[in-house]
Amino acid sequence: MRELLVIAYQLTNHPILGNWKTHDPVDLFDMRDFDAEKFKRFNRTLIERTITQSAYYSQVETGHGVLTMSSKGIEYAIFSLESFYLTANKFYASGKEEIQHLSSGIHYYRLTAPGELTASISYLMEVCNDMISLTLKHFISAQIKLLATDEEKVKYLLRQKADLTIIKDQFTDKVFQEVVGLIDVELGYHKEVNEYLDTPAELKAIVSQFFAEKKARISNSKLLTHLLEENLDAFCNDLSVLVMQLFSYHDIGAQEPEKVYHVFLLGVLNSFKEFYRLESNKEAGLGRFDIMLIPETLEYKAVIIEVKRSLIDDKEKTSKMLDEALQQIASNHYALTLKAAGHNEYIALAAVFFGKELALKYKRSGTD
Repeated sequence: MRELLVIAYQLTNHPILGNWKTHDPVDLFDMRDFDAEKFKRFNRTLIERTITQSAYYSQVETGHGVLTMSSKGIEYAIFSLESFYLTANKFYASGKEEIQHLSSGIHYYRLTAPGELTASISYLMEVCNDMISLTLKHFISAQIKLLATDEEKVKYLLRQKADLTIIKDQFTDKVFQEVVGLIDVELGYHKEVNEYLDTPAELKAIVSQFFAEKKARISNSKLLTHLLEENLDAFCNDLSVLVMQLFSYHDIGAQEPEKVYHVFLLGVLNSFKEFYRLESNKEAGLGRFDIMLIPETLEYKAVIIEVKRSLIDDKEKTSKMLDEALQQIASNHYALTLKAAGHNEYIALAAVFFGKELALKYKRSGTD
C-alpha cells in the first residue's frame, strides 16, 4: 500500500502536469476548488504523513500474523496509475511535430487524467488509513492482554489515549476516532470490572434497596454535597448517622466485622461515582490504602480513608486510633498516586468502628 501511495504521490509532479510547452500548470493540490472536508483527506502534508505512518505501522507486530488487504478497488487504482504513467511518458517523449498533431488529445488528457490520479490517491489514502487503524487497534488489544490487572490496563489505555491526542494531527479524523473509540470501550469495561471487584454486587443491592426504601433520614446526595463543598464536619456527622442506620437495616450478625465495615462504607461511597472514582485496598506509596475517592476533575479534593476497628467502647482509645489512622495515611505516603494525577491536596479521613457506631476525624493535607 505504501509503495502504491508513494508512486501516486510522485506522479503528481510528473512534467506533463507542469508548465509544459505553452500549457498552464496543473496543480492537484490547489485547494480553491476543494471544500473543507475534501481538504482533510487530500493535501500534501497529510499524504506525506500517511506514507510515513503506513510504513511504520506495516512493520508493527500485531500478534495476528500478516495483515493483508485486497479488493477490486486496489486493482483499479494500480491500473489507473499504470495508465497515467504510460500515457504521460508517451506524450512527454513525443517529438515537436507529433505534439502538434496530438495537441487536442494532450489537452484533453491534461484535463481528465488529474481527476483519475486524484481519485487513485484518495482511494489509496483510505486503504492506508484503514491499515493504520486496524494495526493500531490490534496492537493496543494485544498489549492489554499482556497486563495482569485491570488497574494496569486502565493506566495503559489512558496513556495511549493521551499520546494519540498529542499527535492527533498526524492521523485522519476517521483513524483517530476509530482508535480512540476502541480505547473508550476498553476503558469502560475495565473500569466497570474494577468497580465490581471493589464493591461486591450483593452489597450494592443492599445499599440500593436501603436508599430506595427511604430508610435513611440522610440522603446520599446530601452527603455528597457536604463533601463537594468541603463542609467536612457535617459530612462526618451525617456519614456516621447514615452508616448506623444502614447497619440497623442489615444486621451484620456473625459476619467478619472488619470486612463488613469496609464494604458498607464502599457501598455508601459508591453512589458518588458521577464525581469520584472509587478505589479500594490498592498499593500506593509504602503500603495499601483502605479506600480512596479520586475526583474526575481537579476542581475537587481527593479523599483517603483509613478504616480501623475498636474492640472496646472507650472514647480515649477511639481518639488515639483516629490519630494513628491519620498518621498512617501520611507516613505511608498513600497520596503519591494522587500527586502523579495532578491532585496536590487531599482530605485524610480516619474511620474507627465499634459495634454499629462510627467515629470519624479528618485532616486537610497536601501531597508534598
